[in-house]
Amino acid sequence: MSIMHNVITHNSYWYSGLDGVPDRPGLQSTVNTEVAIIGGGITGLTAALCLQNEGKDVVLIDAGSIGSGTSGATSAQINVHPDQGAKALIDKHGLEHSKLITQARREAIDQIEKWVKKFKIDCEFARVPSFSYTEHRNRLGDLKQEFEHLSELGLKVALTPQCDLPFPIQGAVRAENQARFHPLKYLNGLADIFIERGGRIYENTRAQPPRQGKPCIIQTAEGEILADDVLVCTHSAYLGISIFDLKVAPYQSYIIAVRIEQDFPDGLYWDDDDPYHYMRLLDPQNPNLVLIGGADHKTGQLEHEQDAWAKLESYARDRMKVLEVVTRWSGEYFEPDDGLPYVGKVPTMSNVYIATGFLGTGLTFGTMAGHMLSEQVMGRTGPLSSILSTSRVSPIAASVNFVSENTNVAWHFVTDRFKGEKLEQFETIANNCGQLIVHDGKQIAAYRDDMGQLFLLNPTCTHAGCHVHWNDAERTWDCPCHGGRYAPDGKRLYGPPTKDLASIDPNQIRGEVRE
Repeated sequence: MSIMHNVITHNSYWYSGLDGVPDRPGLQSTVNTEVAIIGGGITGLTAALCLQNEGKDVVLIDAGSIGSGTSGATSAQINVHPDQGAKALIDKHGLEHSKLITQARREAIDQIEKWVKKFKIDCEFARVPSFSYTEHRNRLGDLKQEFEHLSELGLKVALTPQCDLPFPIQGAVRAENQARFHPLKYLNGLADIFIERGGRIYENTRAQPPRQGKPCIIQTAEGEILADDVLVCTHSAYLGISIFDLKVAPYQSYIIAVRIEQDFPDGLYWDDDDPYHYMRLLDPQNPNLVLIGGADHKTGQLEHEQDAWAKLESYARDRMKVLEVVTRWSGEYFEPDDGLPYVGKVPTMSNVYIATGFLGTGLTFGTMAGHMLSEQVMGRTGPLSSILSTSRVSPIAASVNFVSENTNVAWHFVTDRFKGEKLEQFETIANNCGQLIVHDGKQIAAYRDDMGQLFLLNPTCTHAGCHVHWNDAERTWDCPCHGGRYAPDGKRLYGPPTKDLASIDPNQIRGEVRE
Protein backbone atom coordinates (compact mmCIF):
# COMPACT_ATOMS: atom_id res chain seq x y z
CA MET A 1 0.00 0.00 0.00
CA SER A 2 1.16 3.53 -0.75
CA ILE A 3 -1.34 5.60 1.19
CA MET A 4 1.23 7.00 3.62
CA HIS A 5 3.75 8.17 1.03
CA ASN A 6 4.33 11.93 1.09
CA VAL A 7 1.43 12.50 3.49
CA ILE A 8 1.54 15.92 5.12
CA THR A 9 0.08 14.70 8.40
CA HIS A 10 0.49 11.06 9.39
CA ASN A 11 -1.84 11.48 12.35
CA SER A 12 -5.08 12.17 10.47
CA TYR A 13 -7.84 9.86 11.67
CA TRP A 14 -8.95 9.27 8.07
CA TYR A 15 -5.91 7.11 7.33
CA SER A 16 -7.18 4.47 9.74
CA GLY A 17 -9.32 1.71 8.31
CA LEU A 18 -8.10 2.05 4.74
CA ASP A 19 -7.08 -1.58 4.29
CA GLY A 20 -7.47 -2.72 0.72
CA VAL A 21 -6.50 0.55 -0.97
CA PRO A 22 -4.41 -0.58 -3.96
CA ASP A 23 -0.93 0.57 -4.84
CA ARG A 24 -1.04 2.95 -7.78
CA PRO A 25 2.39 3.16 -9.40
CA GLY A 26 4.17 6.35 -10.33
CA LEU A 27 4.76 7.65 -13.82
CA GLN A 28 7.65 5.82 -15.50
CA SER A 29 7.60 7.17 -19.06
CA THR A 30 6.32 9.94 -21.28
CA VAL A 31 2.57 9.80 -21.87
CA ASN A 32 0.12 11.68 -24.06
CA THR A 33 -3.40 12.65 -23.07
CA GLU A 34 -6.13 15.14 -23.81
CA VAL A 35 -6.35 16.46 -20.23
CA ALA A 36 -3.76 16.21 -17.46
CA ILE A 37 -4.73 16.93 -13.86
CA ILE A 38 -2.21 17.77 -11.13
CA GLY A 39 -3.65 16.89 -7.73
CA GLY A 40 -5.56 13.86 -6.47
CA GLY A 41 -7.85 15.57 -3.97
CA ILE A 42 -11.55 16.22 -4.27
CA THR A 43 -11.17 18.90 -6.96
CA GLY A 44 -8.93 16.84 -9.23
CA LEU A 45 -10.94 13.63 -8.95
CA THR A 46 -14.26 15.41 -9.49
CA ALA A 47 -12.89 17.08 -12.61
CA ALA A 48 -11.39 13.79 -13.81
CA LEU A 49 -14.68 11.90 -13.60
CA CYS A 50 -16.66 14.75 -15.17
CA LEU A 51 -14.26 14.98 -18.12
CA GLN A 52 -14.18 11.21 -18.48
CA ASN A 53 -17.98 11.28 -18.73
CA GLU A 54 -17.54 13.79 -21.57
CA GLY A 55 -15.40 11.25 -23.44
CA LYS A 56 -12.06 12.87 -22.68
CA ASP A 57 -8.86 10.89 -22.15
CA VAL A 58 -7.62 12.01 -18.73
CA VAL A 59 -4.40 11.44 -16.76
CA LEU A 60 -4.24 12.40 -13.07
CA ILE A 61 -1.05 12.61 -11.01
CA ASP A 62 -0.35 13.33 -7.36
CA ALA A 63 2.90 13.97 -5.52
CA GLY A 64 1.70 11.59 -2.80
CA SER A 65 -1.31 9.31 -2.79
CA ILE A 66 -4.97 10.01 -3.43
CA GLY A 67 -6.20 12.54 -0.88
CA SER A 68 -2.82 12.94 0.81
CA GLY A 69 -3.00 16.75 0.72
CA THR A 70 -5.64 18.93 2.31
CA SER A 71 -8.43 16.47 1.45
CA GLY A 72 -6.88 13.92 3.82
CA ALA A 73 -6.62 16.46 6.64
CA THR A 74 -10.15 17.86 6.43
CA SER A 75 -12.75 17.74 9.18
CA ALA A 76 -15.07 16.27 6.51
CA GLN A 77 -17.95 18.59 7.30
CA ILE A 78 -19.85 19.05 4.04
CA ASN A 79 -21.82 22.27 4.40
CA VAL A 80 -22.79 25.40 2.52
CA HIS A 81 -22.42 27.90 5.36
CA PRO A 82 -20.08 30.73 4.21
CA ASP A 83 -16.77 30.37 6.05
CA GLN A 84 -16.61 34.11 6.71
CA GLY A 85 -20.31 34.29 7.62
CA ALA A 86 -23.36 35.08 5.48
CA LYS A 87 -23.27 38.81 6.19
CA ALA A 88 -19.66 39.19 5.06
CA LEU A 89 -20.33 37.19 1.89
CA ILE A 90 -23.34 39.35 0.97
CA ASP A 91 -21.57 42.60 1.86
CA LYS A 92 -18.63 41.76 -0.39
CA HIS A 93 -20.36 40.16 -3.35
CA GLY A 94 -24.00 41.21 -3.25
CA LEU A 95 -27.07 39.10 -2.61
CA GLU A 96 -27.56 37.70 -6.12
CA HIS A 97 -23.98 36.47 -6.53
CA SER A 98 -24.01 35.12 -2.98
CA LYS A 99 -27.20 33.16 -3.71
CA LEU A 100 -25.62 31.67 -6.83
CA ILE A 101 -22.55 30.59 -4.87
CA THR A 102 -24.70 29.05 -2.14
CA GLN A 103 -26.88 27.19 -4.63
CA ALA A 104 -23.76 25.82 -6.37
CA ARG A 105 -22.47 24.50 -3.05
CA ARG A 106 -25.83 22.86 -2.36
CA GLU A 107 -25.58 21.20 -5.75
CA ALA A 108 -22.07 20.06 -4.83
CA ILE A 109 -23.47 18.16 -1.84
CA ASP A 110 -26.11 16.66 -4.14
CA GLN A 111 -23.33 15.61 -6.54
CA ILE A 112 -21.37 13.88 -3.78
CA GLU A 113 -24.50 12.05 -2.62
CA LYS A 114 -25.36 11.05 -6.19
CA TRP A 115 -21.93 9.52 -6.79
CA VAL A 116 -21.90 7.76 -3.42
CA LYS A 117 -25.15 6.04 -4.33
CA LYS A 118 -24.41 5.46 -8.02
CA PHE A 119 -20.95 3.97 -7.47
CA LYS A 120 -21.90 2.29 -4.17
CA ILE A 121 -19.03 3.95 -2.28
CA ASP A 122 -18.98 2.87 1.36
CA CYS A 123 -17.78 6.15 2.90
CA GLU A 124 -20.20 6.75 5.80
CA PHE A 125 -22.02 9.51 3.90
CA ALA A 126 -25.09 10.83 5.70
CA ARG A 127 -27.26 13.92 5.55
CA VAL A 128 -27.15 15.73 8.89
CA PRO A 129 -28.15 19.17 10.15
CA SER A 130 -25.63 21.87 10.94
CA PHE A 131 -25.68 24.26 13.89
CA SER A 132 -23.87 27.56 14.24
CA TYR A 133 -24.16 28.38 17.93
CA THR A 134 -23.13 30.86 20.59
CA GLU A 135 -22.37 30.39 24.27
CA HIS A 136 -22.72 34.13 24.92
CA ARG A 137 -26.06 35.76 25.61
CA ASN A 138 -24.80 39.14 24.40
CA ARG A 139 -24.20 37.65 20.93
CA LEU A 140 -27.76 36.44 20.33
CA GLY A 141 -28.42 39.56 18.24
CA ASP A 142 -25.56 38.63 15.91
CA LEU A 143 -26.90 35.08 15.72
CA LYS A 144 -30.35 36.33 14.71
CA GLN A 145 -28.75 38.52 12.05
CA GLU A 146 -26.85 35.53 10.68
CA PHE A 147 -30.11 33.55 10.59
CA GLU A 148 -31.73 36.30 8.53
CA HIS A 149 -28.85 36.46 6.06
CA LEU A 150 -28.74 32.68 5.67
CA SER A 151 -32.47 32.77 4.93
CA GLU A 152 -31.80 35.38 2.23
CA LEU A 153 -29.29 32.98 0.67
CA GLY A 154 -32.04 30.40 0.28
CA LEU A 155 -31.13 28.03 3.10
CA LYS A 156 -33.76 26.26 5.16
CA VAL A 157 -32.77 27.50 8.61
CA ALA A 158 -34.35 27.92 12.02
CA LEU A 159 -33.43 29.60 15.29
CA THR A 160 -33.29 27.19 18.22
CA PRO A 161 -32.34 27.61 21.89
CA GLN A 162 -30.53 24.24 22.04
CA CYS A 163 -28.94 21.72 19.69
CA ASP A 164 -28.35 18.54 21.76
CA LEU A 165 -24.72 19.37 22.51
CA PRO A 166 -23.53 17.88 25.83
CA PHE A 167 -22.94 21.37 27.26
CA PRO A 168 -25.15 24.47 27.55
CA ILE A 169 -25.39 27.11 24.82
CA GLN A 170 -27.40 30.32 24.46
CA GLY A 171 -28.80 29.68 20.98
CA ALA A 172 -28.11 28.28 17.52
CA VAL A 173 -29.06 28.48 13.87
CA ARG A 174 -30.01 25.08 12.47
CA ALA A 175 -29.61 24.37 8.75
CA GLU A 176 -31.00 21.24 7.13
CA ASN A 177 -29.55 18.83 4.56
CA GLN A 178 -25.85 19.27 5.22
CA ALA A 179 -23.66 16.15 5.27
CA ARG A 180 -20.61 14.29 6.56
CA PHE A 181 -18.53 11.38 5.28
CA HIS A 182 -15.13 9.64 5.41
CA PRO A 183 -13.17 11.68 2.85
CA LEU A 184 -10.45 9.18 1.91
CA LYS A 185 -12.93 6.35 1.43
CA TYR A 186 -14.92 8.62 -0.88
CA LEU A 187 -11.89 9.78 -2.87
CA ASN A 188 -10.45 6.30 -3.27
CA GLY A 189 -13.88 5.14 -4.40
CA LEU A 190 -13.88 7.82 -7.11
CA ALA A 191 -10.34 6.85 -8.09
CA ASP A 192 -11.32 3.19 -8.48
CA ILE A 193 -14.25 4.09 -10.75
CA PHE A 194 -12.08 6.44 -12.80
CA ILE A 195 -9.48 3.70 -13.37
CA GLU A 196 -12.12 1.06 -14.13
CA ARG A 197 -13.41 3.33 -16.90
CA GLY A 198 -10.01 3.71 -18.49
CA GLY A 199 -8.54 6.66 -16.63
CA ARG A 200 -4.88 6.72 -15.60
CA ILE A 201 -3.66 7.71 -12.12
CA TYR A 202 0.00 8.01 -11.18
CA GLU A 203 0.73 8.43 -7.49
CA ASN A 204 4.02 9.51 -5.89
CA THR A 205 4.70 11.52 -9.03
CA ARG A 206 5.93 15.00 -8.26
CA ALA A 207 5.53 17.38 -11.15
CA GLN A 208 7.03 20.69 -12.05
CA PRO A 209 4.50 23.47 -12.72
CA PRO A 210 2.98 23.04 -16.19
CA ARG A 211 4.43 24.73 -19.26
CA GLN A 212 1.89 26.12 -21.69
CA GLY A 213 2.05 25.17 -25.36
CA LYS A 214 0.61 22.88 -27.98
CA PRO A 215 0.76 20.51 -26.24
CA CYS A 216 1.21 21.68 -22.66
CA ILE A 217 4.06 19.88 -20.87
CA ILE A 218 4.27 18.61 -17.32
CA GLN A 219 7.78 17.51 -16.39
CA THR A 220 8.29 14.80 -13.75
CA ALA A 221 11.37 12.91 -12.58
CA GLU A 222 10.58 9.84 -14.70
CA GLY A 223 8.90 11.31 -17.75
CA GLU A 224 6.73 13.99 -19.30
CA ILE A 225 3.00 14.34 -19.70
CA LEU A 226 1.92 15.97 -22.96
CA ALA A 227 -1.64 17.29 -22.82
CA ASP A 228 -3.99 19.56 -24.70
CA ASP A 229 -5.20 21.03 -21.40
CA VAL A 230 -3.85 21.02 -17.85
CA LEU A 231 -5.83 21.48 -14.63
CA VAL A 232 -3.89 22.53 -11.52
CA CYS A 233 -6.02 21.14 -8.68
CA THR A 234 -3.56 21.32 -5.80
CA HIS A 235 -5.52 23.83 -3.63
CA SER A 236 -2.35 25.93 -3.40
CA ALA A 237 -1.36 27.83 -6.53
CA TYR A 238 1.21 25.40 -7.94
CA LEU A 239 2.45 27.60 -10.78
CA GLY A 240 5.87 28.72 -9.57
CA ILE A 241 5.81 32.44 -8.80
CA SER A 242 2.40 33.78 -9.80
CA ILE A 243 -0.16 36.50 -9.10
CA PHE A 244 -2.05 34.03 -6.92
CA ASP A 245 0.73 34.23 -4.33
CA LEU A 246 -0.59 37.73 -3.64
CA LYS A 247 -4.27 36.77 -3.76
CA VAL A 248 -4.43 33.74 -1.43
CA ALA A 249 -2.94 33.39 2.05
CA PRO A 250 -2.02 30.10 3.80
CA TYR A 251 -3.61 29.15 7.12
CA GLN A 252 -3.27 26.17 9.44
CA SER A 253 -6.21 24.63 11.28
CA TYR A 254 -5.87 22.05 14.06
CA ILE A 255 -7.95 19.00 14.95
CA ILE A 256 -8.11 16.56 17.84
CA ALA A 257 -10.14 13.37 18.04
CA VAL A 258 -11.38 12.73 21.57
CA ARG A 259 -13.39 10.00 23.24
CA ILE A 260 -15.92 11.45 25.65
CA GLU A 261 -18.06 9.90 28.37
CA GLN A 262 -21.43 10.66 26.77
CA ASP A 263 -22.73 10.15 23.22
CA PHE A 264 -22.31 13.05 20.81
CA PRO A 265 -25.12 14.09 18.43
CA ASP A 266 -24.71 13.41 14.73
CA GLY A 267 -24.48 16.85 13.16
CA LEU A 268 -22.08 19.63 12.24
CA TYR A 269 -21.35 22.26 14.88
CA TRP A 270 -19.34 25.47 15.05
CA ASP A 271 -19.29 28.41 17.45
CA ASP A 272 -18.86 32.16 16.99
CA ASP A 273 -15.38 32.52 18.47
CA ASP A 274 -12.58 34.00 16.36
CA PRO A 275 -11.07 31.71 15.24
CA TYR A 276 -14.13 29.53 15.59
CA HIS A 277 -14.27 25.96 16.88
CA TYR A 278 -15.93 23.20 14.86
CA MET A 279 -17.11 19.75 15.89
CA ARG A 280 -18.71 16.62 14.49
CA LEU A 281 -19.27 12.99 15.37
CA LEU A 282 -16.19 11.30 13.96
CA ASP A 283 -17.38 7.74 13.49
CA PRO A 284 -21.06 6.70 13.34
CA GLN A 285 -20.09 3.33 14.86
CA ASN A 286 -18.52 5.07 17.87
CA PRO A 287 -21.06 7.60 19.20
CA ASN A 288 -18.66 9.05 21.78
CA LEU A 289 -15.78 9.73 19.36
CA VAL A 290 -15.70 13.43 18.53
CA LEU A 291 -13.68 15.62 16.18
CA ILE A 292 -12.90 19.10 17.52
CA GLY A 293 -11.07 21.66 15.41
CA GLY A 294 -9.98 25.27 15.35
CA ALA A 295 -7.09 27.36 16.75
CA ASP A 296 -6.39 28.59 13.20
CA HIS A 297 -3.40 30.80 12.42
CA LYS A 298 -1.30 31.76 9.44
CA THR A 299 0.98 28.92 8.41
CA GLY A 300 4.45 29.14 9.94
CA GLN A 301 3.53 32.04 12.22
CA LEU A 302 2.89 30.43 15.60
CA GLU A 303 5.89 30.03 17.89
CA HIS A 304 4.77 26.63 19.18
CA GLU A 305 2.13 24.81 17.10
CA GLN A 306 1.60 22.26 19.87
CA ASP A 307 -0.05 25.08 21.83
CA ALA A 308 -2.90 24.96 19.30
CA TRP A 309 -3.65 21.33 20.18
CA ALA A 310 -3.43 22.19 23.87
CA LYS A 311 -6.04 24.94 23.38
CA LEU A 312 -8.41 22.52 21.67
CA GLU A 313 -7.98 19.94 24.42
CA SER A 314 -8.68 22.60 27.03
CA TYR A 315 -11.78 23.68 25.07
CA ALA A 316 -13.03 20.08 25.05
CA ARG A 317 -12.31 19.38 28.73
CA ASP A 318 -14.01 22.60 29.81
CA ARG A 319 -17.26 21.39 28.20
CA MET A 320 -17.24 17.60 28.20
CA LYS A 321 -15.90 14.65 30.15
CA VAL A 322 -12.93 13.64 27.99
CA LEU A 323 -11.78 10.06 28.49
CA GLU A 324 -8.84 10.17 26.07
CA VAL A 325 -7.34 12.10 23.18
CA VAL A 326 -7.19 9.56 20.34
CA THR A 327 -5.12 11.52 17.81
CA ARG A 328 -4.17 15.03 16.70
CA TRP A 329 -3.48 16.53 13.31
CA SER A 330 -3.65 19.75 11.32
CA GLY A 331 -4.50 20.82 7.80
CA GLU A 332 -3.61 23.74 5.61
CA TYR A 333 -6.12 25.83 3.71
CA PHE A 334 -5.81 28.94 1.57
CA GLU A 335 -7.87 32.06 2.14
CA PRO A 336 -8.59 34.30 -0.88
CA ASP A 337 -8.47 38.06 -0.56
CA ASP A 338 -12.17 38.57 -1.29
CA GLY A 339 -13.52 35.40 0.30
CA LEU A 340 -14.24 33.41 -2.89
CA PRO A 341 -12.10 30.84 -4.74
CA TYR A 342 -10.33 31.54 -8.00
CA VAL A 343 -11.47 29.03 -10.61
CA GLY A 344 -10.74 29.06 -14.34
CA LYS A 345 -8.02 29.69 -16.90
CA VAL A 346 -4.71 31.00 -15.62
CA PRO A 347 -4.70 34.58 -17.00
CA THR A 348 -1.15 34.46 -18.38
CA MET A 349 -1.23 30.91 -19.79
CA SER A 350 -2.97 29.12 -22.62
CA ASN A 351 -4.88 25.89 -21.91
CA VAL A 352 -3.89 25.86 -18.22
CA TYR A 353 -6.63 26.05 -15.58
CA ILE A 354 -6.50 26.44 -11.81
CA ALA A 355 -8.72 26.22 -8.74
CA THR A 356 -7.37 27.75 -5.54
CA GLY A 357 -8.46 29.55 -2.38
CA PHE A 358 -11.22 27.32 -0.95
CA LEU A 359 -10.94 28.65 2.63
CA GLY A 360 -11.95 26.02 5.18
CA THR A 361 -14.83 24.71 3.07
CA GLY A 362 -12.98 22.86 0.34
CA LEU A 363 -15.26 19.82 0.08
CA THR A 364 -18.12 21.78 -1.45
CA PHE A 365 -15.95 24.38 -3.17
CA GLY A 366 -13.64 21.64 -4.49
CA THR A 367 -16.53 19.60 -5.89
CA MET A 368 -18.02 22.73 -7.42
CA ALA A 369 -14.65 23.80 -8.88
CA GLY A 370 -13.95 20.36 -10.36
CA HIS A 371 -17.24 20.49 -12.22
CA MET A 372 -16.65 24.08 -13.33
CA LEU A 373 -13.19 23.31 -14.72
CA SER A 374 -14.51 20.35 -16.69
CA GLU A 375 -17.23 22.55 -18.15
CA GLN A 376 -14.71 25.20 -19.16
CA VAL A 377 -12.44 22.65 -20.83
CA MET A 378 -15.49 21.58 -22.83
CA GLY A 379 -16.06 25.21 -23.85
CA ARG A 380 -19.07 25.83 -21.61
CA THR A 381 -19.36 28.65 -19.10
CA GLY A 382 -22.03 29.92 -16.73
CA PRO A 383 -22.58 32.76 -14.27
CA LEU A 384 -20.08 31.30 -11.80
CA SER A 385 -17.31 31.52 -14.38
CA SER A 386 -17.29 35.31 -14.13
CA ILE A 387 -17.99 35.46 -10.38
CA LEU A 388 -15.02 33.16 -9.64
CA SER A 389 -12.89 34.30 -12.58
CA THR A 390 -9.14 34.11 -11.99
CA SER A 391 -8.77 37.58 -13.48
CA ARG A 392 -11.69 39.23 -11.68
CA VAL A 393 -11.32 42.62 -10.07
CA SER A 394 -11.93 42.09 -6.37
CA PRO A 395 -14.36 44.36 -4.51
CA ILE A 396 -12.96 47.30 -2.60
CA ALA A 397 -13.76 45.49 0.63
CA ALA A 398 -11.08 42.94 -0.28
CA SER A 399 -8.36 45.56 -0.73
CA VAL A 400 -7.72 45.96 2.99
CA ASN A 401 -7.30 42.21 3.37
CA PHE A 402 -5.03 42.11 0.29
CA VAL A 403 -2.75 44.83 1.68
CA SER A 404 -2.73 43.35 5.19
CA GLU A 405 -1.82 39.84 4.05
CA ASN A 406 0.97 40.98 1.75
CA THR A 407 2.39 43.41 4.30
CA ASN A 408 2.57 40.41 6.62
CA VAL A 409 4.47 38.46 3.94
CA ALA A 410 6.95 41.28 3.42
CA TRP A 411 7.53 41.60 7.17
CA HIS A 412 8.36 37.90 7.50
CA PHE A 413 10.54 37.97 4.38
CA VAL A 414 12.79 40.50 6.11
CA THR A 415 12.61 39.80 9.85
CA ASP A 416 12.79 35.99 9.77
CA ARG A 417 16.34 36.22 8.44
CA PHE A 418 17.48 37.50 11.83
CA LYS A 419 15.83 34.82 13.96
CA GLY A 420 17.48 31.76 15.42
CA GLU A 421 19.39 30.76 18.52
CA LYS A 422 23.13 31.26 18.23
CA LEU A 423 24.98 27.94 18.52
CA GLU A 424 28.57 26.97 17.96
CA GLN A 425 27.79 23.30 18.49
CA PHE A 426 24.73 21.23 17.57
CA GLU A 427 24.68 18.63 20.31
CA THR A 428 21.90 20.41 22.22
CA ILE A 429 19.36 19.62 19.45
CA ALA A 430 17.30 16.69 20.75
CA ASN A 431 16.16 13.71 18.71
CA ASN A 432 13.01 14.32 16.64
CA CYS A 433 13.44 18.07 17.01
CA GLY A 434 14.14 20.88 14.59
CA GLN A 435 15.50 24.31 15.31
CA LEU A 436 16.47 27.47 13.46
CA ILE A 437 19.99 28.32 14.57
CA VAL A 438 22.66 30.85 13.74
CA HIS A 439 26.11 29.35 13.32
CA ASP A 440 29.09 31.45 12.35
CA GLY A 441 26.75 34.23 11.25
CA LYS A 442 24.62 31.98 9.03
CA GLN A 443 21.06 30.87 9.69
CA ILE A 444 20.58 27.10 9.43
CA ALA A 445 17.53 24.84 9.72
CA ALA A 446 18.77 21.90 11.79
CA TYR A 447 16.92 18.66 12.52
CA ARG A 448 17.97 15.51 14.37
CA ASP A 449 15.98 12.34 13.62
CA ASP A 450 15.01 9.60 16.08
CA MET A 451 18.27 7.75 15.35
CA GLY A 452 20.36 10.80 16.14
CA GLN A 453 21.29 11.70 12.55
CA LEU A 454 21.65 15.45 12.07
CA PHE A 455 20.27 17.19 8.97
CA LEU A 456 21.46 20.71 8.17
CA LEU A 457 19.38 22.70 5.68
CA ASN A 458 19.32 26.08 4.05
CA PRO A 459 16.17 27.65 5.61
CA THR A 460 15.35 29.62 2.45
CA CYS A 461 12.05 28.44 0.98
CA THR A 462 12.59 27.38 -2.62
CA HIS A 463 9.45 29.17 -3.75
CA ALA A 464 9.97 32.88 -3.10
CA GLY A 465 12.89 33.06 -0.71
CA CYS A 466 11.25 33.47 2.70
CA HIS A 467 12.75 31.59 5.64
CA VAL A 468 10.95 28.54 6.98
CA HIS A 469 9.76 27.96 10.56
CA TRP A 470 9.93 24.68 12.53
CA ASN A 471 6.45 23.28 13.22
CA ASP A 472 6.82 21.39 16.50
CA ALA A 473 3.38 19.79 16.19
CA GLU A 474 3.56 18.11 12.78
CA ARG A 475 7.40 18.18 12.65
CA THR A 476 7.59 20.05 9.36
CA TRP A 477 9.38 23.12 8.08
CA ASP A 478 6.66 25.64 7.16
CA CYS A 479 6.99 28.81 5.11
CA PRO A 480 5.24 31.80 6.76
CA CYS A 481 4.84 33.66 3.45
CA HIS A 482 3.05 31.40 0.95
CA GLY A 483 2.50 28.16 2.85
CA GLY A 484 5.13 25.82 1.48
CA ARG A 485 5.72 22.82 3.76
CA TYR A 486 8.73 20.51 3.94
CA ALA A 487 9.56 17.27 5.73
CA PRO A 488 12.14 17.42 8.55
CA ASP A 489 14.90 16.37 6.13
CA GLY A 490 13.91 19.16 3.72
CA LYS A 491 11.86 17.15 1.21
CA ARG A 492 9.09 19.23 -0.31
CA LEU A 493 5.65 18.12 0.94
CA TYR A 494 3.05 20.66 -0.10
CA GLY A 495 2.25 24.13 -1.35
CA PRO A 496 3.74 26.41 -4.02
CA PRO A 497 7.42 25.29 -3.78
CA THR A 498 8.68 22.98 -6.53
CA LYS A 499 12.01 21.95 -4.96
CA ASP A 500 13.31 20.56 -1.67
CA LEU A 501 15.17 22.72 0.82
CA ALA A 502 18.87 22.76 -0.02
CA SER A 503 21.08 20.56 2.15
CA ILE A 504 24.19 21.94 3.84
CA ASP A 505 27.31 19.80 4.11
CA PRO A 506 28.42 19.84 7.78
CA ASN A 507 32.04 19.78 6.57
CA GLN A 508 31.50 23.18 4.95
CA ILE A 509 30.55 24.79 8.26
CA ARG A 510 33.37 26.37 10.21
CA GLY A 511 33.59 25.26 13.81
CA GLU A 512 32.89 21.92 15.37
CA VAL A 513 29.69 19.99 14.61
CA ARG A 514 29.40 17.33 17.28
CA GLU A 515 27.27 14.27 16.58
